[in-house]
Amino acid sequence: MPIWRRWLEGVAFVALPLLAIAMLAWIVVRQLPYGAELHGFEAALLDHARRWHQGAPVYGPPDVLFTPLLYAPGFWWATAAVGGVVGLDLTAARIVSALALVGAMACLFDLARRLTGDWRHGVLAAGLYAATFAIAQGRAIVGLVDGPATALALAAAIALSRMASWRGAGIAGLLLVATVFTKQNMLIVVVAAGIWTMLYRRDLLLPLVGVTAAVGLGLGAWLTLSTDGWFATYVIRIPLAVPWRWSALGGFPLSDLRPVWPALLVVAAVVLWPRRATERASSQEALVVFLVAALLASSWLGRLHQGGHVNALIAAMAGVSLALAVAAHRLAPRLAAVSRSRLGHVHVPALMMAQLALLAYDPRAFLPPATGAADVAAIRGELRALPRPLFLPGDGYWVDAVTGAESFATNDLSYLRGERWYAEILAASDQAVLDGRYAAVVLPSFLVDAYRDELAPRYRFDRWVGPTDRPIGVRHTDLVGWRTYPYAVFLRVP
Repeated sequence: MPIWRRWLEGVAFVALPLLAIAMLAWIVVRQLPYGAELHGFEAALLDHARRWHQGAPVYGPPDVLFTPLLYAPGFWWATAAVGGVVGLDLTAARIVSALALVGAMACLFDLARRLTGDWRHGVLAAGLYAATFAIAQGRAIVGLVDGPATALALAAAIALSRMASWRGAGIAGLLLVATVFTKQNMLIVVVAAGIWTMLYRRDLLLPLVGVTAAVGLGLGAWLTLSTDGWFATYVIRIPLAVPWRWSALGGFPLSDLRPVWPALLVVAAVVLWPRRATERASSQEALVVFLVAALLASSWLGRLHQGGHVNALIAAMAGVSLALAVAAHRLAPRLAAVSRSRLGHVHVPALMMAQLALLAYDPRAFLPPATGAADVAAIRGELRALPRPLFLPGDGYWVDAVTGAESFATNDLSYLRGERWYAEILAASDQAVLDGRYAAVVLPSFLVDAYRDELAPRYRFDRWVGPTDRPIGVRHTDLVGWRTYPYAVFLRVP
């Protein structure tokens, strides 16, 4: 191989992907110990883990103090387990996500390397996944369920590709169950795994389906029965009833996947390239096709869900990364053969460089603000000193542990509008404020106008708490410094 080609492919397949991984590692190291929420759901999911750790019910009748998110319990089980070792705080949740991130990249490396026979394409798959970090607004590292669910799906694919006995099929089945019990729409991966096994490993279909069904249905039945049916209500019935955003039907391929169009172009070129009559897809290639399709479909389904935010794209980015690494290996020799010139070896590395360049982002945008920790400490210190009982609507969950406030922890309450309890919960909250039952009410700046008239008869504005160096209602970014906006303190009129 000429030296120029070696250098070109080294930069495209190794150096730039490793740079993306190193940049992501730097961000992770800076985010892990940050003591404030990096995303609003971090605190919510952490409170679920705390309740599970303390033996308090997670799935139960909703009320103003706690309404569970519409997720299966896998993530907060893992967070509670890690928290038992390092302490149950935000760092524990981020450790789970960080381990999932490392695990996902390791799985991508292994799948791509074994399928292509070239370790460089394994690095490319892992590095491209790291480079897509900004597409999901950095949510692969914060304490959310999508990153761990994606890592488990990739681990299940490796187990499927390596299973040679009933024991291997059992391990794959357990990983598939863990995937679904981390995020429900990953059921698509289970279906894809079953179809692939039926087509290529029929001898192991029975143990795979048996373990997956027995453990999955058994665990679901236990959770449903032990919670008087509330597990099925929150995790199955209500999510199925949530309206879909039909704009995402076309928005997913045309908008969400736009940053990785060059990668998809390479994949499409390989898929559409005429195969020779002697060329047949191996079982391993078919597994990757099923896996990539399932990951893309799960993200698409997540975005169609009315509550599906950009973190739903994490699974799709893993699928695209794996598909690109394999497709690049297939496309390069074909282009070289067609061009019959030295330039035939340039096209694929150039496309890889262009794709990575399109994914470039400023890592500083994902670092916790320099004043964030001090801001949060000051806010919480002042809130602890306020008279009790204290009501802090709109913040919820973890805030009661650090301030002693009676929080309004109902992130997913709006999805319950069709339930009879919805109006009862809101009426109870409003009546408590109107009756002046709280000694103090603390409002995040963006809720002041909504509550001002309701508070007027019983409460008077006292002061602002928190940073004053930026306009009211403006946050650092959508991601970091989530708790560092000003708070308005209202005290009960004597």
